[in-house]
Amino acid sequence: MQSVSYFILNELLWSLTGNLLYTLGHPLPMMPAMCFRMDGLAGSWLKTDEQRSMYLLAVVFSAVNCCIGIVTTFIFRYITIAFRKRISQLHKGWCYLFCITPHLMLSLLIVILFRMWMIPVSEYPENNLPEDTQYLFCFRPGGTELLTILFLSILFYGGATVCIAIFAGLCVRELRINRHVMEKTTLSMQKEVLKNLMIITGASVCIGSLPLFIYTLFACNPRWPFARTVSLISMLFPLNHGTVYAVLIFYLFKPYRKAIADMAMALKNIRKGNVGPVGNGTLTNVVFKRVTSVRY
Repeated sequence: MQSVSYFILNELLWSLTGNLLYTLGHPLPMMPAMCFRMDGLAGSWLKTDEQRSMYLLAVVFSAVNCCIGIVTTFIFRYITIAFRKRISQLHKGWCYLFCITPHLMLSLLIVILFRMWMIPVSEYPENNLPEDTQYLFCFRPGGTELLTILFLSILFYGGATVCIAIFAGLCVRELRINRHVMEKTTLSMQKEVLKNLMIITGASVCIGSLPLFIYTLFACNPRWPFARTVSLISMLFPLNHGTVYAVLIFYLFKPYRKAIADMAMALKNIRKGNVGPVGNGTLTNVVFKRVTSVRY
């Protein structure tokens, strides 16, 4: 369960980062122009259109890395089931490198593409800019940069979904092959974890990846009918992804649910003054303890 916890925490942190950034600054599409207006607190903080573009880049950066985190969860899950003996002999550093490398590679690609796509508002080539250009930032409305962004977006969202489906299927296949080798308790736990991962990932695809793909498609084609309306509605779903994801995790994974309940009780006891006196700088009552009896 410990390895799964790291992956889930990684996904939740990226989702939380994206939500916090969007809470502070709302990049709203200004169709039919290929421009966005930065509303919220960040709008007054960021003084140039380049800074606003980089802020949107940070939001996209968080969303993409959250998707990568989900994909690597299933890949690593399959590897640990299919090659568990070899994995147990590897140094943990190689496992961390395996997980960090996709994040670094995709992040670098996103930065390069955004830098190519950005354009100063003063150099925007079309005449469909709004009258008030304050807090505005723009991107190239056509050309190879836009086509590249669209193609890679389709490739990323489609590839991530297919990759998750393939490795989830491979995990199920490996569990069936090894059902006679594994202990009954271990097999049951593995099946439960995999089932829970598939449920929370299915929810992520429905309220996260799919709406983000629709948003990207319409934001990159601002002249389509109802492009602005569809984009704004599509953005509502990913903004609630983290909440739904966390609720599902606590509902499906009993150890996490128990940990939250223990934390709530501990805080309640602290407020009531039930925690023992301090001696030698250490609390006499143990409030939290590490769970080591649950293994998946």
